[in-house]
Amino acid sequence: MRNINAKAYTAECRNLESHEKLCAAAADNGYKLSVSGQESGKDWSQRLRIILVSRKERLVLDSYVHRHAQKAVDKLSGMFGAVLVAGPRQAGKTTMLKQITEGMRYVTLDDMLIRAEAEEESVTFFKDNPPPVFVDEIQKAPALFSQIKMLIDRDQKKGQFFLCGSQQFHMMQEVGESLSGRIGLITLLGFSLRELSGIEYDLPFIPTDDYFAGREGQTAELPYDAVWEIVQKYN
Repeated sequence: MRNINAKAYTAECRNLESHEKLCAAAADNGYKLSVSGQESGKDWSQRLRIILVSRKERLVLDSYVHRHAQKAVDKLSGMFGAVLVAGPRQAGKTTMLKQITEGMRYVTLDDMLIRAEAEEESVTFFKDNPPPVFVDEIQKAPALFSQIKMLIDRDQKKGQFFLCGSQQFHMMQEVGESLSGRIGLITLLGFSLRELSGIEYDLPFIPTDDYFAGREGQTAELPYDAVWEIVQKYN
């Protein structure tokens, strides 16, 4: 049975029970977790992630799964006053933006009181919630878009508004009319196999020699059955 160093995992482990479950899942897949030894990072973390997502039980590794879209958000926030991450529900939009905007003011329009303030007193909303700010579920208060436009035009600062919402036609139409040239747009979908496997290589597939040369050494072995379980779980 192959040993996998799990020292970094156990340091982050939520509790003993989850560690025991993870050990059992690893054993079922022919792997043995070890808390000793000098082996480092990537090999065990990639394999553990594969073990977790290929199981029917909802065993979750405590560490944040890095999203390839983060690089695009960082780039756009340096180019525009606002960045909007849109996409289907449960795609991880809020989780990713919370990771990026850690330490920044966060407001969610799921909160009925905050939503009422945004709808009825949009002119003063950003006095109570000054930028830089992360506004979640922005599609629930489209009146805020005109205020965001005014503040971006007035202050001429980049990366002041991080917005998140479902990709609804009316919201996207409002964004296009109010914030054209002032906002960077990103669509976030579910986890890719690369993200779940901890692979940093994020270029889109293009069948060229340069693409395959860059991808060399940045792949993960996945059993055929595990691929279909992942597809069913995350899509």
